[in-house]
Amino acid sequence: EDLLGIAQSRCPKDPGDGERLNELVRKWKAGPQQAPDDLLEWYDNLLDSYVSWDDSCESLATPADAPSNRTLGWADWLFKERRVQLVASEDGLMLNTGVMLARASVWSWAFFQKVRWMTFGRSPVTQHPWWEQTAMVYLLQFPFVLAAASDPAVAAKSQGYATAWSALGQKTINGYPPLVSSALLTHTTFEPGDFIVSFSGCKI
Repeated sequence: EDLLGIAQSRCPKDPGDGERLNELVRKWKAGPQQAPDDLLEWYDNLLDSYVSWDDSCESLATPADAPSNRTLGWADWLFKERRVQLVASEDGLMLNTGVMLARASVWSWAFFQKVRWMTFGRSPVTQHPWWEQTAMVYLLQFPFVLAAASDPAVAAKSQGYATAWSALGQKTINGYPPLVSSALLTHTTFEPGDFIVSFSGCKI
């Protein structure tokens, strides 16, 4: 109940965008009717036509000096969204992508497509030891840190990551078996009553 409350906290009257999401997914799977000059650009245009932010939830302004990269997904949809779309915790080193809650929304669809696109071609993400965690950090944290670093006024108000992500402490979502946590001091121990016990990265 606490986790669901977090997901609704910034816009409790948000009706969701289930119909728009279903329509987007249908068009996404169908693909273009004619072969486009640039297939990824076609999908980018499709995402742009559906991704929006709800002004009734006091959408945020994109910082003037915010980094922009359409391929990576650094655009208004990422900066302006105020509604919680992802509930995820930290792990021993960074963002925990093994256990998270994601809202069924157009925003989440766009987010995970951008994560996937970072693995296309000869991407360094595919060879990175943190795999999809790296791509998610590039979306949820990196552009916001860069925006704050370029403008002291932005830094004063910035939390350093996307407002669409509700960042929780590791123990809020998952702990680790005592054998794992005793060997890796950055991992907290699971206790009865915790939400879930995680064995991610367990090599012991």
